Amino acid sequence: MADAVIICFSLDDQYSFEDLENLLKIPRRECPPGSYILLVGTKCDLKEDGYHQQRVVAYDEAEAFARSHGLPYIEVSAKENINVNEAFQMLNEEMVKKFYGEESSQKQPESSCSMF
Repeated sequence: MADAVIICFSLDDQYSFEDLENLLKIPRRECPPGSYILLVGTKCDLKEDGYHQQRVVAYDEAEAFARSHGLPYIEVSAKENINVNEAFQMLNEEMVKKFYGEESSQKQPESSCSMF
């Protein structure tokens, strides 16, 4: 059983976003209550009007989904090294809080990736 889970979906794949509801069932069923779940949108370096690959999931849409499920949300780009460290830092901070008895805040990241 895990105390923390990172669920990723691709911002250029509508199906991966639509499947999040199903993916969330797994940690909620298998992990202890109160486990930290971080929602991560990948490939945030893509533009909504790009030529080759296009972003199809808007930030507002993904953020609203996360908020409706009580999840923190961050967008990352491994290619451009945007918010990768910040995502793991969010996870680390929550685990430190959990194991040292501090109340979890599940705060939102200070900056998000927006390339529109």
